[in-house]
Amino acid sequence: MIISAVQNRNKIKLYSEDAEARWFLKYLVRDFLSYVELLDITIGCDQLINLYGADLQYFGNTLIVLDGDVTEKQLNKIPKLTRDRFGNILKLPGEKNPEEILYEYLLSLSPDHDYWSSGAEQVGFTWDYFNEHGPKSDDYTQEKDREKHKKWFIDHRQLFESTKLMEFWLRDNPQLVQIFREAFVVTYNRIAKRTMAMSIEG
Repeated sequence: MIISAVQNRNKIKLYSEDAEARWFLKYLVRDFLSYVELLDITIGCDQLINLYGADLQYFGNTLIVLDGDVTEKQLNKIPKLTRDRFGNILKLPGEKNPEEILYEYLLSLSPDHDYWSSGAEQVGFTWDYFNEHGPKSDDYTQEKDREKHKKWFIDHRQLFESTKLMEFWLRDNPQLVQIFREAFVVTYNRIAKRTMAMSIEG
């Protein structure tokens, strides 16, 4: 396949809500990241939706990945005909934000799950520690309710990385992962066709 110089340079801009969403996304589509420009911004879902509606010419040719907790009521601020026309908005898997998804995943693991014994326990991240220092513990009583999970995630992000938590989440949620990855490729390629960006093959 011959790819033009224009196609090589033309990465599709990807907007997400915050650093936690991008962290989650990098694991979900790590082999597709070279196709997009992952913008390092923090912007609320409603604000991003409002910007989208205000400048369709620009935002219609970007890839928008919202957290899984965005509601249909929020999305309906953009008319369905417009969303169908551009087809460039995705939601992360699960119906909550990434921090809550990971918390609930850890909460669901039994004390003898191989995540704990494969490395987590060796760095002090045990089942007991998790239960005693989660986002609903006394460690986060000063935070507003909607910020508890985010602060807990930020405090433990390096620990999650060193213990390869996302590798276990991906392994244990294959259907969610597959559905999202397939939707990502379809959505990306739809935009690539309009913008002369390189398509994802296969």
